[in-house]
Amino acid sequence: MIKKDDIEKIFREQLGDFEKKPSDSVWHNIRKRMFLKRFLHYKPLSLNLWNILTVAVISTSLILLMTGNNEKPVTNISPAENNSLVIQQPRNNNIKAIVSDIKTYPEKENTEKSITNNSKNKKSENKNTKGLVEDDVNVAGIYPEKNNTISKLNNEEQLTVKLAEPHCVFSVNTEKACEPAVIKFINLSENCDSYFWDFGNGKISSEKNPTLVFDTAGKYKVTLTVTSGSFSDFETKIITVLPKPNAGFEIQGKSKKYFTGDEINFVNTSRNFTESIWNFGDDNTSSFTNPSHIFDNEGLYRVSLICINDDKCSDTAYINNLLIQDSRYKVVFPTAFSPDKSGQNNGYWKNNPYPNTVFYPIINESVSDYKLTIYNKYGAVVFESNDINIGWNGFYNNMPAPSDVYVWECSGKFEDGNMFKETGNVTLLYLRNQ
Repeated sequence: MIKKDDIEKIFREQLGDFEKKPSDSVWHNIRKRMFLKRFLHYKPLSLNLWNILTVAVISTSLILLMTGNNEKPVTNISPAENNSLVIQQPRNNNIKAIVSDIKTYPEKENTEKSITNNSKNKKSENKNTKGLVEDDVNVAGIYPEKNNTISKLNNEEQLTVKLAEPHCVFSVNTEKACEPAVIKFINLSENCDSYFWDFGNGKISSEKNPTLVFDTAGKYKVTLTVTSGSFSDFETKIITVLPKPNAGFEIQGKSKKYFTGDEINFVNTSRNFTESIWNFGDDNTSSFTNPSHIFDNEGLYRVSLICINDDKCSDTAYINNLLIQDSRYKVVFPTAFSPDKSGQNNGYWKNNPYPNTVFYPIINESVSDYKLTIYNKYGAVVFESNDINIGWNGFYNNMPAPSDVYVWECSGKFEDGNMFKETGNVTLLYLRNQ
């Protein structure tokens, strides 16, 4: 009978040199599992996933702090802060850093379990940004009092926008003009939502592109202030308004009626001017200061005078509807006469060798219904005549009338039916030898 020990001895002797090596696939799986286990095992002084995540979080935080980035990771939220939670929309390259930062702080009940969960979350982040919403649930687990705010963030993203500072710029159609100066302001400002104009003459405006008339000469400091939120900017320009001359003129003698062929004298009453330009309304002009002009045709004329100063500013004066009548209807009386005290002349003037001794009118056309009346300074009638050929010889009650100023009135009708009525005064003077 073979004993147990003998049998073992026989197997050892026969199989002592037998050797069976594992295949390459078996060794590969063993090495892979051992490497992952050692890599995931948390050791402060060794290279592992936790240390890599920690270094990444710290590096990202320092970079954001140094670059002044306003994007704040969720890890800065504490229970003592306001109950509202605002997460700025991160850029794609910052999503991983924010998720990693959130993952750093939860307390780990089981180290290996936490590492496994973080690895899964890390893979989910690499696919898309949806992982950020999933991590919000973890944040809610860390801070239970913020569950409502996190839920709101899952529905919409709240963005914090910093407004650009305003930039004030404006231009004008001209910075120097004659009064009254019409200045158009063109607003070229950027990043602003309100405007305030101060024109330097007590007037203001909130329009974007205002237009203002400066009536008085001087220099005006115009300032535009633009605002955007709590920011503002301004720009200032100086507007110079130059003085203009004061134009004016009149007709010498100021007769009530003017006729073709009459020489009309114009008197320039303008101030602060160096140049004159006249326009008589009949295609004739003049550059004289005080010109005279004869109108050849009857009608209504608009006479204008333009005065210009050294700054090339101008002003214009007008006489509108200057009536020039046909000389056929001209009735002219002398302004003075010297009667003959001898009384030899009865007032008939047609054949009178001394016409200045009789007061009578000069009329170019035949008239009818003629009447001439002369009054003294007391209003008494000293002479009357209904005959165009008989004038006043200077006698009153068969006696020479005293030297004085008398008022006359004359009326009548021309052959074509046009009526006339003239009034004026005449001075009676006697010669020394009379």
